[in-house]
Amino acid sequence: MNQNSNSHETRNQNLIPVVGGILGGIIAGILIGAVFFKKAPSSAPNMNLSGATTGSCGISEESPGALFSLKGKTYTKESLSAEMQNAFFEADNEAYQKKSQLIGQFAVMAEVIGGDLKHAEENNGKLAAALHVKDPSDAEIKKFFEENKLKMPPHAKYEEIKPQISQHMKGQAFQSAFQNKLNEIKNNGIFKVLLPSPVSPVVNLDTSGQPTLGPSAAKVTIVEVSDYLCSHCKNVFPAVKEMLKEFEGKVKFIQMNFALNPEGPSGRLTQGAYCAKKESEAKFWEYHHKVFEYTGKDEPDALKIAATIGLNATTFKTCIDSEEAKAAIRKTNEILHQAGVHGTPTFYINSRKVSVHPGNLKQVVSEHLAL
Repeated sequence: MNQNSNSHETRNQNLIPVVGGILGGIIAGILIGAVFFKKAPSSAPNMNLSGATTGSCGISEESPGALFSLKGKTYTKESLSAEMQNAFFEADNEAYQKKSQLIGQFAVMAEVIGGDLKHAEENNGKLAAALHVKDPSDAEIKKFFEENKLKMPPHAKYEEIKPQISQHMKGQAFQSAFQNKLNEIKNNGIFKVLLPSPVSPVVNLDTSGQPTLGPSAAKVTIVEVSDYLCSHCKNVFPAVKEMLKEFEGKVKFIQMNFALNPEGPSGRLTQGAYCAKKESEAKFWEYHHKVFEYTGKDEPDALKIAATIGLNATTFKTCIDSEEAKAAIRKTNEILHQAGVHGTPTFYINSRKVSVHPGNLKQVVSEHLAL
């Protein structure tokens, strides 16, 4: 969702990072997208160069604890429905992620300025120099101006806004350098977040009849909830394939298809998956892979995909149009709704929701295998 302001002050603030007071910007959250700005000179035109948009795992244990009392009765997390428990966990996890980002910022400052965080504001220049942040050259500023003319107000003059562009570019360079330093201290093992992560509630999903890979007695059971037309699900699909190959025979993997638009295209594709599974488990996985690996300009077509994996066209069409297939999709959706699932992809490991992305999926699974 684009967050473009119409106010004079906000647009100038979206343009000009405070490079001179750079540590204040860090502490306030430069790594979580909050870059500090200052007002532009009154003679400078308004403009927005940021183009900013906003969108949409460690393991630890905690006691449920009391949440509140009402008329003498005490309520704990376990008193809540599965959906409410999940909402509570999401709130805890959001706070954990924000705190972890701040901790990362403090760790970079401690590494660069020698561990003294109480007087960090006195080391602005030292920090910027240590991160090798330089002023952009005139040629770089000019190039930026030419490439971003469409984001500037009509009749914006280069000389008037050159100082703003320079500060904006230096702020962006600082943010990039800061993130690189954080990645460096994470990757070389000298930095570790000690803040306990929240533990998701146990979720007893009814996975009977769902497509499954791996041994039934595996130490780790992974449930993926995904939608065939979800771009994030498509992005994580290669990582899931790679993870399953690496841990073959060690994990049990269950696929639950959650049609976010059950009456639309994603619902039809999910009905197609149900019908492919009626033919055989193997045909389901062929169909499943074909849908996520589809690269055409139009949305994938269930009937065409079924044909490519050798399913009988007449039988498949009868099945996909049947009330049986539609009812199966509604049932799975209802199970997931009751568990508090509202988006995809969602992953559960050993009945607990986990935060994963393409870059950390194998690591998270490996950690659970090592427990």
